Amino acid sequence: MSATDILHNQYHNTGIMASLRQFGERMRVKAQQNQAYRQVFDELSMLSDRDLADIGLSRSDITDVAKQAAAEYA
Repeated sequence: MSATDILHNQYHNTGIMASLRQFGERMRVKAQQNQAYRQVFDELSMLSDRDLADIGLSRSDITDVAKQAAAEYA
């Protein structure tokens, strides 16, 4: 194996590792987003319509508020 082949393999492997790290980071962020969405959605869903109105929300706002919470992890 020539020096050029070794350098090419090292560069190629580094690219693969960087891609795997980026993929892992995207999966971690997505998991955090899903957790934030689910937590906010579940907590707001447990409130009564009266309690939601007290904080300026209606039941139809719950999904949007949960999506906004999840987006903060982007």
